[in-house]
Amino acid sequence: MTATYNIFGAKVGSHYLAMLTLGTIFGTAYTFSGGSSKIPATPPLNASSSDEADFIKKFLENAEAVLAFLGLTSAVLAAPAIEAAAPVEARAQPRREFKRETVAAESPELAQVNARESEFIASSQAG
Repeated sequence: MTATYNIFGAKVGSHYLAMLTLGTIFGTAYTFSGGSSKIPATPPLNASSSDEADFIKKFLENAEAVLAFLGLTSAVLAAPAIEAAAPVEARAQPRREFKRETVAAESPELAQVNARESEFIASSQAG
């Protein structure tokens, strides 16, 4: 049996109220979502002539074709700009993985912290 509520003199089951509430919420969200508004894939071309606009369109198509051939996406083009913003010293050093042992060997303070952490873990597992 389900719980019933007396609404305007009629008995209404709680499951009907739940369905009404969910329908109202999702229906309102769907109504105000406005459907699909198409966002242009590329920014507008600010070309001074139609020849320049055609050249830019062909260049972008060729660039996309080359990226597709290489298995890359357009987002890869942004990576050099981000890397160029980094200081030269940071770019010149090769990347290396920071393992706990490597960092501890370079810093005695971190070696002490790692030793205390290991002791704490061992004591918490023993007790």
